[in-house]
Parts: sequence; C-alpha cells; structure tokens
Amino acid sequence: MWPDIKLSPQEASDARLTTEIATQSAVIEQLTGDKFEQVTGATLTLPVTEYSSFVFTPGYRIRAVGTVSSVDNVGTSVLVDAQKYRFHSFGIERLDGYTWPYRSVTLTGVTYGWTATPGDVKRAVAVLVYDALKSSNASRLRAVRWTAGDSTFERSVDGATGIPEVDIVVDRYRLTSRIGAG
Repeated sequence: MWPDIKLSPQEASDARLTTEIATQSAVIEQLTGDKFEQVTGATLTLPVTEYSSFVFTPGYRIRAVGTVSSVDNVGTSVLVDAQKYRFHSFGIERLDGYTWPYRSVTLTGVTYGWTATPGDVKRAVAVLVYDALKSSNASRLRAVRWTAGDSTFERSVDGATGIPEVDIVVDRYRLTSRIGAG
C-alpha cells in the first residue's frame, strides 16, 4: 500500500501548494515529454533541421489544427493545403511527395495535450509535491531497504525521481518510449 500523502494547512498554504503543484506538474511533463492538460488555440513553430517528409512534434498530442504553414529557404511563409499532410501521434507527414522546407513549420489554432489528466499522473504529481514540502518526513518514499518483523525488503530506486511510485508512472507515459511503436 502506498503511503498517505496528506498535508495540513500549516504545512503548505494555498499559494505555496498551488506553486508546488505547478512546479511538480512541469517536472512530470519534462520527464515524460508529454502535456497532461489540454491547450487550445496555440501556435506552435517546429524547427525543421533536415529535408524530410516528416516533422516530429515532441511533447504534443495534437488533437486539432487550424492551419499549417512552412517557411521556405528564402524566408517566405507558405500555407500548406490540408490535403498535403497527415498528423500522427508524434509528428506531421507530408503526403504530396515533397519534403518540408529547411526552416520551420508553423501550426496555428492548435489543440494539444490530454483532454483529461490520468489519475495516476495526478497521484505522481501529488507524491512529488509531498516529497518537496515534507522532505524530512518523506524519506520512506525513497527507502531502498526496510525491515518488517524477521524480513528485510529491498527495492531499486534507479528511476528518474528515485521514488518508485512516481518512476513507474513516468516510464508508463514517456513519449520517447513510444516513437516507432505500433
């Protein structure tokens, strides 16, 4: 059973808690390469570092796009017809036989991210918040060896955070582990 992670108002004011939740949410997003809140109406400019028919969109689960334009070699922005590209979970593929120009691709009116944050991701953020605010009492989250009666238990803490419960979630949602899969 995972430890209880309650905090009292004396341990964290609303303002401090809000700040720490935002900080630890950003940590989870950085470690997974994913965005767990939906963003709408965004403009994303993606660098194109080589001539290719595919541009990666790391960290974005793109749900909808208004327009796609590219900047060519002389700096001219060109709107790309919607029939000439297709979105995948981790990038945009050019379908007309051409490559994306060697500069950038700009997406406008973009909706991306998760439509609802998964419960285990919320829990992982909560555990990180608890660890940050009660670090002197949170050592059990990082314990590598403990005893109960006549038994001794050990576990590895080789993950990104050193907190096994959080590292399991990070590994589950890490986008880079899915590139090329299925």
